[in-house]
Amino acid sequence: PLVFDWDLDNDGVFETPGGTVTFSTTGKAVGVYTVSFRACDPSRACAISTTAVSVVANNPPTGVSAGGPYIVPEGATVTLTGSGSDPDGDAVTFIWDLNYNTIFETNGKTVVFPPVDVSGVGLHGVRLQVCDIYGACTVAETVVTITEAPPLAALAYSLLGTGKSSVR
Repeated sequence: PLVFDWDLDNDGVFETPGGTVTFSTTGKAVGVYTVSFRACDPSRACAISTTAVSVVANNPPTGVSAGGPYIVPEGATVTLTGSGSDPDGDAVTFIWDLNYNTIFETNGKTVVFPPVDVSGVGLHGVRLQVCDIYGACTVAETVVTITEAPPLAALAYSLLGTGKSSVR
């Protein structure tokens, strides 16, 4: 069987064994790095292949907004609309923390508020996190004001002498 190993730091030493490895960019500056792969047979006859790995900057999404502020009567819903884009042109995802507990649980650029566990008149914070495909994220916040719902009036009357009544 063939034996595979890698020189990931271009020092001429093939220190990382295996057919598949991960080249970590942690701590590496933007630039081009040389990586070499070696395959050897049992008689130690080897072939080496070298390639360049480019490390590029990954900028977080910009222009991120959770919209608002929003106002909604108690018991009703309001649509929240977020925005943001990636300066590198990468695809982005939108995920909301609708109950302001630091857990981003609701996916979508546009979502409906309030969630089941948010109720009561007052100010409620919400967060929007926009992330690119490489994990760079930006968070925006806004406020949803839940106001008292207008009172509902009911009119009750009876039709004298008919024994019938009605509520409207």
